[in-house]
Amino acid sequence: MNSKRVYFDLEPSHSLNVSAYWLLGFVEGEGSFYCSANKLFFFSITQRGNRALFEAIQNYLHDLAPEGLKEDTVHVSSMDKSLNQWMLRVSRTDFVEFVLIPFFGTLTFQTKKYLDYCDWVSIFKIYKKGLHYLPSGEKLVAEIISQMNNNRLSNSGKPRINRMKLLEGIAKLLSLPSNFEIAPQNGKVWIISEQKYLGEGKSKAVALVASDSTVKTFKSLTDCAKFLGISTQTVNSKLLSGLPVKGSGAQVGDKFSTIKRVDFSS
Repeated sequence: MNSKRVYFDLEPSHSLNVSAYWLLGFVEGEGSFYCSANKLFFFSITQRGNRALFEAIQNYLHDLAPEGLKEDTVHVSSMDKSLNQWMLRVSRTDFVEFVLIPFFGTLTFQTKKYLDYCDWVSIFKIYKKGLHYLPSGEKLVAEIISQMNNNRLSNSGKPRINRMKLLEGIAKLLSLPSNFEIAPQNGKVWIISEQKYLGEGKSKAVALVASDSTVKTFKSLTDCAKFLGISTQTVNSKLLSGLPVKGSGAQVGDKFSTIKRVDFSS
């Protein structure tokens, strides 16, 4: 039984009937909602068992999708053939937005998996509006991810985050207008806070800014840290938080500078 089982075939007369709440129950036990460092969203289910079971779930999810999202979106693959372990995974953003989020949003979860789903959706909305490019958005996304999935467990060893404050922070961030706009001249997505088009490489340059005036510009965080006589980690922390920084050359009159990301050419 259980982990010692090596034979998973069912009787030929057995039929696999996937329903919404049957699938939700499976997901609450074996599913994951997560996103990667390069801003890709994933939904997955893993378990030892019969591949036919995962293919039935695959077909069910494909049937939920509109035309154009029915093919090459839900993938079933073997994780370990010797253990008969399978994974179903979705990583296509439009399938996440138009199929998975609406589907799970209509169901009532019974476990802490609901918190992971809610946080996953919140991060998706933050990315959709480009708010993760803001220092406050980048910091908030890191906080959300730091307590999702296994990090949420009491024995994870991860610092506990006040969830009410976290939800207030999410609501406050999402109340901001979109950080994206469509450039009329070429139809590209313009990132307002970054002053660049989506897809362009992120500038590593930063500047010391005091009283809305640029004090000095640096090619990297390291150069900035050397100028101020502080650590690179401290420079990065001040960049994310937007708090004033103290150090050699950081004070202009009675004002301390803040650190902002800029194009070096500027």
